[in-house]
Amino acid sequence: MKLEVFLKFFTSIQKLQTIREASSLYSFLLTFLRKGHVTIQKHALECLLKFEKAEITQHADTIRKFIKPESYRDQMIQFKLDKETTILTESQRKVQISFDNAK
Repeated sequence: MKLEVFLKFFTSIQKLQTIREASSLYSFLLTFLRKGHVTIQKHALECLLKFEKAEITQHADTIRKFIKPESYRDQMIQFKLDKETTILTESQRKVQISFDNAK
């Protein structure tokens, strides 16, 4: 698939935030992270991690679990978003990534 090749190419770039139109690429990658195609989501996440934003890199393993259909339900049960838990900081609460695993 051409999109997979495109995304794999961007995972080879160490600091994506330094390329031209980086903010547009970031938005583009978020769009693909929201799509229900697991392979595309995995590649999009790996690209997003190259932007080195702490709000995402600190929770990379958790996001990966959300992407996998076999661990999605368990992760939804375990991941708490209330303010009493210390899983997310205030700055991290501002970052919203919606996932659509429905086929």
